[in-house]
Amino acid sequence: MKSIIFIMVCISVVFAVSTHFRVAQYEAWKKLPHENERIAYLSAMTDDAHYWNRLAKEYIKGIDDEPGADHMRFFPDGEGSLRPVPLLSVMLAKGASLLNVSVEWAGIYMSPVLAGLFIIPLFCYFYFLGMPAAGVLGGLLGTFSFYYYIRTSFGYVDTDILNLFFLYTTSLFILMATEDADRKKVILFSALAGLTQFFFYWWYFKPGITVVFLAVYILAMLIAKRDEPKLVLYGVVAFVVCSNPFNLLGGLINLKDLLIKYLTGSSAVGTYFPNALQTISEFQSLGIKKVLGGLLSSQAVALAGLLLFIIFFVRHWRRMIPLAPIILLGMMAFVSSIRFSYYLAAFIGIGYGMSIHFLVSRFLKGRVSEVYHQYLAVGLAAVFFLSVLPMTAYDKMRLPSSSKSKLAKAYEELKSKIPEDSPVYTWWDDGYKIANIADRATFHDGGIQQTAKTYFIARSFVSNSQEELHATIKYLEEKGYAEIKKMTEAGEPPQEIIDDVVNYESRQKSKAYLLFSNDMIAKYPAFNMLGNWDFEKQSGELKGFTFTNCYKLEFGKLHCDAGAFDLNKGYQNESVPIKRFLFIENGHVTKDRTFQNEEGIYLEIMFQDKRFAGALIMNKEIFQSNFNQMFVLGRFDFGKFRQVYNEAPYVRVFKVMY
Repeated sequence: MKSIIFIMVCISVVFAVSTHFRVAQYEAWKKLPHENERIAYLSAMTDDAHYWNRLAKEYIKGIDDEPGADHMRFFPDGEGSLRPVPLLSVMLAKGASLLNVSVEWAGIYMSPVLAGLFIIPLFCYFYFLGMPAAGVLGGLLGTFSFYYYIRTSFGYVDTDILNLFFLYTTSLFILMATEDADRKKVILFSALAGLTQFFFYWWYFKPGITVVFLAVYILAMLIAKRDEPKLVLYGVVAFVVCSNPFNLLGGLINLKDLLIKYLTGSSAVGTYFPNALQTISEFQSLGIKKVLGGLLSSQAVALAGLLLFIIFFVRHWRRMIPLAPIILLGMMAFVSSIRFSYYLAAFIGIGYGMSIHFLVSRFLKGRVSEVYHQYLAVGLAAVFFLSVLPMTAYDKMRLPSSSKSKLAKAYEELKSKIPEDSPVYTWWDDGYKIANIADRATFHDGGIQQTAKTYFIARSFVSNSQEELHATIKYLEEKGYAEIKKMTEAGEPPQEIIDDVVNYESRQKSKAYLLFSNDMIAKYPAFNMLGNWDFEKQSGELKGFTFTNCYKLEFGKLHCDAGAFDLNKGYQNESVPIKRFLFIENGHVTKDRTFQNEEGIYLEIMFQDKRFAGALIMNKEIFQSNFNQMFVLGRFDFGKFRQVYNEAPYVRVFKVMY
């Protein structure tokens, strides 16, 4: 009875601490002057949340029963619908019904609780090994590590909130299967490990991870039950059947694709078109220091914890094997994407926790019972956590931004501006949001941006030819991506494919709409890298706008964070020449002056309702781009586009003509 109470107290305290700080973020939200709370929380969530929310709404309406492609994505080709409907979307739908709230609010209520559930199997794993202090510290440092805490903060509704729970639960059941002497329990725990992976697939749709767990399970069983080959076979059958054999078959291909995606970053459409992953920071390998800094603010403390874990892993390697898949995922952060770092976080705490247990056991050996060793070790682990708490992200907040709130409000208003059967041509970051909030199909989104379509959209934005932009939209609207894919797979030279797209002519009436948002200003370096890709060098250059806040204009001098701009003489900080400057009031150019300087920067000073909204600094190439001319300056070819919505400086929408 005492052991059960001890387990429940440890889990409850650690879980409560994890949940408390996430819920506390809501109190900070309520202090913000939201003009519309619904818009505020919509805009605060991760972009992917809009995808899960849309599927949840469709599930409620019964649309999930319809077979075939999801035509809200990757217009006009469509993208294969996820079947079954993702577990996260089902939970959002059921939660909304149970709590009598919207799907969005259901996710917000659920996320703080789900984010800490991994603490339960993690603690049980190390309690089973006789080292509960490792479970306590692993849970606390894991839940408050920078990257995990940010990706599971209040309002962040995505698969990250339960990934660790499924992984640690599978590891726990594998450990119990290898340690138990009862044949029936061995098969039961093997089946539970497989069943956990079945639900994990339903949650995350990455069966390649299940293949890795199966391989680790077989290895662990062969070591632990090497004298009972039949039992190992029965256990493997139980794991495979309960995890769904068809998922495992698909997992072999998925594992290969994951390794190619994260280790090589190669394009899925050939070797010559650029891959959008090259422009996404969380997919980049940032080195050991950055990874460690994403775990704790002290890289030395983080590194020491991992080294301690490695020492004890070697010491207890037979009982640590079930954790191997999680360790491998975490190690990917050092050679691939920084996003894998949160799989490592708990192992820092585990390393320190195992060390504390080891020292306490050595000091108290033969003096008191083993139970008191555990009590003291857990107490010291709690003290240690308090000492390193300032190195964690416990007090960090992800608050809604007014800019994103304006975007969400604009997307809602587009329902009355854009016909239901009209697709929206925009950058992939806005795809999920537009499909969910505006209920309109998009040409690509955050789940399918790794195709040559992304290159062509980027190229159309950075080009200085609105005729090329128009032709690209028409081509993708009428022919879709299928034709481009066919040409790339046939090995046609990239320039021939490009010529087909940018010189496309058609008199067929277009239904498409072109959308620009102020989020794209920060994304312009990605546009430039992809859209101006050098196919010979297989590289691109990250170039974009420089934004600066401005606060005073007097006697022809504009004072900004970037310095003083003399608008009479044409110089920045009396040394950098200005070639041209413009005033833009609510999206309309009100002043445009060019200086005699042979070279120089281009300066665009933005106002909203007579107040400064900031200034943009750029070179000539960026100034002449379609994105800058149409979105920032509101200058467009009336024969090819018609403006239908202008909520400057946030959103601008154009109808594509003929």
